[in-house]
Order: sequence, then structure tokens, then C-alpha cells
Amino acid sequence: MDRYSFVSGLPVQAMILATACLTLLACFDKPADVDFDAGPRDAAVLDARRPDAGVCVPDTIVCDDASGHYIECSSAGTVTVDVACVVGCAPTEEKCLDVDPSNGVGPYLDMAANGDDVLVAQGTTWTVDTNDGTILAGTQPVTLDQAEFSGMRVLIVKSLDLRGTVKVTGTEPLVIVSDGDVKITGILDVSADAGTAGPGALEAGACLGAETSTAGAGGAGHYEVGGAGGASGESGGAGGAAARDDDASPLVGGCRGGCVGCIDSPLCGNCSHGGAGGGAVQIVSRTEIAVTGGGKIDAGGGGGRSGSNVATCARSGGGGGSGGTILLEAPTTTIDGTGSVVAARGGGGAATGNGSAPNQGHDGDTLQPAAAGGDNLSCANGGAGGTESLPPVAGVSGGGGGGGASGQVRINNRSGIVAPSNGAAIRARHTVGLVGTRISP
Repeated sequence: MDRYSFVSGLPVQAMILATACLTLLACFDKPADVDFDAGPRDAAVLDARRPDAGVCVPDTIVCDDASGHYIECSSAGTVTVDVACVVGCAPTEEKCLDVDPSNGVGPYLDMAANGDDVLVAQGTTWTVDTNDGTILAGTQPVTLDQAEFSGMRVLIVKSLDLRGTVKVTGTEPLVIVSDGDVKITGILDVSADAGTAGPGALEAGACLGAETSTAGAGGAGHYEVGGAGGASGESGGAGGAAARDDDASPLVGGCRGGCVGCIDSPLCGNCSHGGAGGGAVQIVSRTEIAVTGGGKIDAGGGGGRSGSNVATCARSGGGGGSGGTILLEAPTTTIDGTGSVVAARGGGGAATGNGSAPNQGHDGDTLQPAAAGGDNLSCANGGAGGTESLPPVAGVSGGGGGGGASGQVRINNRSGIVAPSNGAAIRARHTVGLVGTRISP
């Protein structure tokens, strides 16, 4: 008999030797610079590193999934770089993940680390004009880092604590990028005011409510189709087409409601003009966006207008404007506390009337219930605007203007979940997704 015994065709000694080699290999770490997060953790690197003592394994670079820290160690065994990765570690290499915002504004987020810490004090009203970038705190000019990019006004800050009111005007959408926390306990207002559009609202396109000569005009569309106008001498105006875009990219606001009698003379004094569309705002933070303590973000559409003739039922009602767009992007997003609201509701359509206050459609706002249509008991009422759960309402037959559709809220965070708590609310149609990421440093 041979001096070797065989099992499954292999010498027993050979198997013992192979097993011993595998055991020995298991006792040796991989090289420190290939400790990828996608594979097993490198125990020697992770256990021997003591960042709190400034000591680590020489010449190593590690992004530790457990702590979420990226650490570089010098040849002398001291920590030279220690960075908290707010979106965690990259899955395939030893680097952090950073927020990669929508609409191409990542380079401005990179600049935000050198921006200003901005406080909008309670009791102070700021105004921001997105056309020329003028910022006023009351009547006092404010200088902030900013840029005009791809038809948007980008404000660049280190952090933002908004306790007062910021009213935004202009034709370009507003983007705010922050290296740190964004806290909103005051009011950020990008809404329409009756016929005055919010920043970035649309004044052309299929989403506009249909104009008419004598009937109620159509409400504007956005997340869904706008409400139709009520017939009066002709069919009511059709509601504007839906313009839903869950990604909110490109960043655009709501649309204008239809007008009555403005087809040949858009500047006529007794026309029933449509409500304007709500504006568009994108807020990006590397850490957290928190709407708390009764804070509000409002992108509501404007209410339709009633003409100014003397006769009680002289002119059919204009359509309501649709709500705008709110895009929030951060690893953590919080909407918490009674009165804390993120809203982009549609405006109500106007009633058939003579331009008196009760005939006008109400602006979409942050309150319950829906924005009401104009009221005229002698004639035809306008339709209510769309909400987070209800479509816009058609105008009453006899010339009521149709309600504008809800706008949209998009929230991208690390969990893909948003849950307003303790009485807070999202008052618009909304969707949630995962915040975009990119590798850093």
C-alpha cells in the first residue's frame, strides 16, 4: 500500500496542508488600502484605529460604515483627516457619499461651506427678487452669495435659520443650497397673489386654463387637470392639462387660469383675468431641512378674478391658478408641530359677477379647507381649488370659473419616507424619493 492515503482522489497530507494554508491566510489582513466597504470589514484597521486619541494604523484610508466616518492616517500613525459622512460611506470604495442635488446645482452646494450663516429674524420681512437677485431685510439691502444658473436664482448659504417672513417675487425659480441645517419656523412665501405670479410660474403652455369669450374660463392644471369653467352662451373653458413631474426637474411653478373676454384685448379693464400660478422653490441641505414650530412654505396658486362691469352678473369668472412646486432635498427632512405646513394648493375660480370682493376666487393657501371659488348667490359660483386629496372643482353653469389644480411637493431624503407629525401637514399632492448621492472627497 502507498505511504499516502487518499480521500476523494487527494492525499490526506495534501488536504491537511491546504487547510492549514487557508487557516493561516484567514489570520492575515488584506492590505489596508483595499478595505472596501462592499467586502468584509478589515478588523485590524478598524479595531486598532483610535481616532479619539489621534492614533490609527499608519498609511491607511478607511471609511467605516459603522461610524459613518472617513479617516486618513499618516505614516506616523496619526489621524490627518476625519470627516463625518452625512449620507454614509460609498459602497465600492473608501470614500464618503455626499448629497447630489437635482437640477444641476451640485457645484453651488460645494461652494456653500464658505457661505454665510443666515438668520431671518422673527418680525422681519425679507423680500427676494429672483430676476436681479435683490434681497431686502425690510428696507435694508442684504448681500448673500448667489448665482443665476439655468434660468434659476441660486442663494448659497452656510446655514439658514428662517424665523421671520421671506416673500419671493420674480420670474425665475428660487434655489437655496446650504452646507448645514435649514430651519424654517417662519414663512417662506413663493405663492401667487391673485393675478401676480409666484417666481418661476408659467405664463404659456398646455397647462394654462382655456380662455373664453362669454363662459367661465378653465382653471389651470399642474399635478392634475384643472377644473372646467361653467357654460354661459358657449361651452365653458377646458381646464389646463396636467403637468406633473415627480422629480421636479426642471424646476417650474404652476400655471395661470383662463381669462374671460381677454382673447382680443388682454389689457381690457373689465375682463375676468385668471389667477396666476404659484412659484417654484428648491431647498438643498447637506444635513437637515426642518419645518417646525409653525413654520410654513407656501407655493399656492392665485384665485381667479371677476370682471368689473356694473351689472351684477356682467362677466363670467376667470379660472384659478394652479399651485407651484416645492422640492426639498437633504439626508433628513422633518415636518413637525401644529401649524407647520408645506403647501402648494390651487386657487379658486371666480364667480360670474361685477368685480366685487365676494366674486373673486380665493388664493391657495396653507389653511384648511380648499381655496374657495368666488361666491355670487344671484349668479354662478366659481369652483374650489385642488388640494392634497381633492381635484379642483368645475365652475357652476352660468359662467363660474374653474378651480386651479394642486401643485406638487417633492421630498428626497435618505430614507425615502416622510411623515409629518404632531399636527404638521403637507397640503399639496406630494411624492417622496431618495436623495441623490455622489462620491466625496
